[in-house]
Amino acid sequence: MDSAIRKGLTAPVVLRTRLRRLGRRGRAGVTLFDDMMDSDGVQSWLERQFLKLIREAGLPQPATQRIYRDDGKHVARVDFDFEPAPIVAEVGGKRGYMSAVDRRCQEHRRNELQLLGRTVYFFTTEDVSEDVPYVLSTLRRGLGLVS
Repeated sequence: MDSAIRKGLTAPVVLRTRLRRLGRRGRAGVTLFDDMMDSDGVQSWLERQFLKLIREAGLPQPATQRIYRDDGKHVARVDFDFEPAPIVAEVGGKRGYMSAVDRRCQEHRRNELQLLGRTVYFFTTEDVSEDVPYVLSTLRRGLGLVS
């Protein structure tokens, strides 16, 4: 589903319509598919897992795939935006972050977001899957939910 949406082969609205029309109790996979659609807008397993952690922890629901521009120039599309708090959360694995050029581009992007008043938190696959307390504690502190 994530790949099909990312490649433009379908859209969440199309999938929801099909689910409403064809999904019913007792039909194999309907519950799983419905759960996946609850994380509308995410583009990977890792993003879906992060959103699930947020929901289960009772944290504010972030917007997904938000685009930032500065004077009409594209700055970044972020994974999660916790507006009105100035918090952006990104998740990622090893792919796309291996070369010095990739790292430089990523850090320039982070700097641009920070110049727009956003604080950017990045969580790795290992953080999201193996160190949930760290992820949630960091977000709670960043969102000012801890005294």
